[in-house]
Amino acid sequence: MKVVYVARSILAVGYFLVATIVLGSSLIASVAILQSGWLPNRLAANVRSWRNRSIDFLSWAWGRSIQWAFNMHVHLSGEENIPQGGCLFVFNHTSHFDILSIYGRLKKSARFGAKIELFKIPLFGNVLRSAGMLPIVRTDRAAVLKLYSESISRVHAGESFLLAAEGTRQTAPGIGTKFKSGPFIFAIDGQFPIVPIVIKGATACLPKGRMLPCTDRWRYDIFLKILPPIATKGLTLENRDQLKTQTREQMAREYERLG
Repeated sequence: MKVVYVARSILAVGYFLVATIVLGSSLIASVAILQSGWLPNRLAANVRSWRNRSIDFLSWAWGRSIQWAFNMHVHLSGEENIPQGGCLFVFNHTSHFDILSIYGRLKKSARFGAKIELFKIPLFGNVLRSAGMLPIVRTDRAAVLKLYSESISRVHAGESFLLAAEGTRQTAPGIGTKFKSGPFIFAIDGQFPIVPIVIKGATACLPKGRMLPCTDRWRYDIFLKILPPIATKGLTLENRDQLKTQTREQMAREYERLG
């Protein structure tokens, strides 16, 4: 059966590349058209809304179709905890399949933060920029905090973001022992809620260090749990360590209950 799993994965990777090219090109084109000024006045007034809808739909189609190709069954719970308005989702990061698990299931529009190196990949980088993703320079803390500061207005306008709590992929499943301060500084400075997302099962799809995903079984079950929002209103930067600890403890407890 191992041969069958590997063959499926090779085909699915091929599909992933095709889907990324086709849907990514469609996203770039739709954003370009909506921002070109060619639209009639009655439509131009809603450019921001149309732009976000096109990005959301194409991101959803990309995520769901790739979940299907790899036979990923994503079980989402806690949707009632998603707040109205902009917020910051933080998730535990152990696999490239974390984002693939979230897209296609999360019903709230959200843009993720990605390491700057991904923005240098031909076409894929253009897709990330067109979709409004955040380019994270992990080696330059000042640049990251400046980016977060500049993005606060987007959250106040109703956008939401997805950031890895640990800042990078972990080598073992679970919740990382150390959370980065950046996302919590972002939320405190902007005074908007943090919404933790706990992911369990994505590590098995593609652990850190493995090149070919989903090669050891036919079906992959991934569990996502959206936890209640954690308010930051009234907090200052002096509270960031307390906020990190509170968020991590809640995520660690829920991880043990999932699956």
